Amino acid sequence: QKALAESEKRYRLLAENIRDVLWVLDVDFNPTYVTPSIRQLSGYSQEEFLSLPIDIHMTQKFRKKFNVLLRMMGRAVQQEETIPDRFLEFECLRKDGSTIWVEIFNTAIWADDGSLKGYVGVIRDTTKRVIAQQELELARKVALAASQTKSEFLANMSHEIRTPMNGVLGLLQLLQDTSLDSVQRQYVENALASGTSLLNLISDILDFSKIEAGKIELVAKPFALRQLIASVVGSFESLVAADKVTIRYSIAEDIPPVIVADESRIKQIFYNLVGNAVKFTPRGEIAIGLKLAEVLPDSRVVLAGVIEDTGVGISEQVIGRLFEPFVQEDGSFRRRYGGTGLGLSIVKNLVEMMGGEVALASRSGCGTTVTFQITVATDQETDQGIDQGTVAIVQTPAAVRTRPLAPIRILVVEDEKINALVISAMLRKLGHDVHLATNGLQALQVIRECDFDCIFMDIQMPEMDGVETTRAIRTMTGRQKKVVPIIALTAHAMKGDRERFIDAGMDDYLTKPVDMGSLVEVLRKVIG
Repeated sequence: QKALAESEKRYRLLAENIRDVLWVLDVDFNPTYVTPSIRQLSGYSQEEFLSLPIDIHMTQKFRKKFNVLLRMMGRAVQQEETIPDRFLEFECLRKDGSTIWVEIFNTAIWADDGSLKGYVGVIRDTTKRVIAQQELELARKVALAASQTKSEFLANMSHEIRTPMNGVLGLLQLLQDTSLDSVQRQYVENALASGTSLLNLISDILDFSKIEAGKIELVAKPFALRQLIASVVGSFESLVAADKVTIRYSIAEDIPPVIVADESRIKQIFYNLVGNAVKFTPRGEIAIGLKLAEVLPDSRVVLAGVIEDTGVGISEQVIGRLFEPFVQEDGSFRRRYGGTGLGLSIVKNLVEMMGGEVALASRSGCGTTVTFQITVATDQETDQGIDQGTVAIVQTPAAVRTRPLAPIRILVVEDEKINALVISAMLRKLGHDVHLATNGLQALQVIRECDFDCIFMDIQMPEMDGVETTRAIRTMTGRQKKVVPIIALTAHAMKGDRERFIDAGMDDYLTKPVDMGSLVEVLRKVIG
């Protein structure tokens, strides 16, 4: 008896001094005992708490939920079902009217004869945890909203900037092909060069923002790698000729002629790296090398690239930070050479997206070497055709690539007048019969009246956008409506856009600003 009394005393001492509240309830869920810690939790004394109905401590939102739970447990007792032990979380009212969150754990007490005697439970203050969870959830929602806002901003800025740039550069290209004297031609060429530089600057900023937002998507298609590198080198040769800088490139013979990867992004990697070498090499040589580093399963290979220059070099203190955004050697570099400091950061992200890595070695005054590796797929069917002589991959000069196809009937759907003028003028210059529609609804009306061999469809238009219009065209009766090639014209190609265009029934897309070469290339692809 004495041992029992001592044990009861110890348990009571423990119950009355722990921070959690212990309570005992009868079979009707009325509290019959509560530990003194209830005062710290609720503001009520033990006597006050026991004298009040239990649901009065719940906020209005949880009072109904609590009463429903009590009825469910009551029915379980009447039907002699097992009453599960459970944790419940409620928002409760303190005596002063403030709210707290509590977690309640109750377990049933059974008599020796199997009848229910009541419940015993623990009430724990979880206010800090719940508030932290709520703040975390709010922060998550704010971050998602900010990410969505950023994506919309990027799409809008890309459209608002690239659309007028398409008009400016397109009109300059058209003007360049007219009868000009030498002074006028120089003005036009300088304006084109300045416009292209501005576009590249804008593209770097938008690409970096898209990378940060996770909105860049790699689109893998077969292409001739040697032709791509020759194109990149060719775009810089005229710039370095006056500075007595030589650009040479070497591509290992065992590299497949055709690879499957994102052509535009691989071109961007080479363009940025070679562009940096050109910028910082006033005289000497720039060497580009590409070799096969590894053959992987599933028709994949690892390519290893290197760009070496004999330029001004970079101090060792800065090398480790050069792949960070907006970083350049110092302020004098920016004033002397220009640029945003984003090129290498973009290259690093693109290379990593392709399963590779990039590194840079340099010393001030001793030139720079950039190495990188990327993983790409091979196009075995095309490569086999090349080996057997049934498929030819040739280095085609720009004049040949832009040679017009046989004349076809083309519909251009574009709401922006200058862009419509530029694209239609380029297509007419290529010998095609061009018709215009200024929005989706007008396009549908024109298409109902006659057939076209190809449609160029702007994406962002009032009344009915390009995606909606394409879906409507594909549902029209008549085989020609269902198979006519539709090419999207978009000022932005964000992650998921390609799938959206293809799902709508489009065959390909061009990113503005477009030029004569890209028009011919896409027409050859979809028309043949």
